[in-house]
Amino acid sequence: MPSSSAQGGETLRVIVTAYNCADTIVSVLDGIYAQILPDGWQLEVLVGYEKSEDKTLTQLQDCKYAKALHVIPSPGQKQLYGRATGRLNLFSLLDMPHDSSVIAFCDCDDVWTQNDKMAVQISTLNQNPETVAVYTQTTPPSRQFNGASNLFWRGNRYCFSSLAVKTSALDFCLKQHRALLEETPLFDWALAATLQQIGTIIHLPISTVEFGMGTASSWHDKSQEIQFKNSSITALHLAYHIKGLPILDRLGAGLLSLRYYYSFWNRFLRRAVRNSLFSK
Repeated sequence: MPSSSAQGGETLRVIVTAYNCADTIVSVLDGIYAQILPDGWQLEVLVGYEKSEDKTLTQLQDCKYAKALHVIPSPGQKQLYGRATGRLNLFSLLDMPHDSSVIAFCDCDDVWTQNDKMAVQISTLNQNPETVAVYTQTTPPSRQFNGASNLFWRGNRYCFSSLAVKTSALDFCLKQHRALLEETPLFDWALAATLQQIGTIIHLPISTVEFGMGTASSWHDKSQEIQFKNSSITALHLAYHIKGLPILDRLGAGLLSLRYYYSFWNRFLRRAVRNSLFSK
């Protein structure tokens, strides 16, 4: 069972879901293990391995980090709206016992490019007890969803690998909103929306992650229509399934869903969505 309690101090747990990523997984691990953590912090890395068609498992077994890694077999893929996803893989890692203070995420084709990424995020999390999560900017800019200035609220999944969350807040959201987080297409957007119900999310305008490095990226060869569809469904889930959400924010999320579904950027929808929680 993964645990770092015997080493003392606080623990950062990094969760990686791995599928068909033999060409990138070592670079992903390089970026994670290069992190210079604050004094007294320990690093724990969990890799959920989804049965792959390439040599991903061989790379995990033969890399220089093999003895430090915890490689956990995935229970299988989950179909969400006609698309195979690694949601079961992700949740099998989230459900594992832990004593970590902070959890961070990294996709298997995204690379952390700054070795102080987690130190900066941990410091930001510790500055204010009401801060529950911190995320950073995305690169390259061409991969940003629709060029929105605040990508997290626009349904951009590329914030996943830049996200760091207080474990206590994450555990609360998993307990209170599990069905929503299991079923919505864009997990990180839904997680951010649920986290915002209990605290503050900080955006740091610094580039710390290079996204979509490998050929197995889940957004390669995907049309903009599919991206809009997933964003529309997620916004609809947020509108109807978050407990305690004010009525105006539900309306805003519903309008945002329509905006994505129809790809219809008329002035009325732009103004209505701009005034809602989920567009900010």
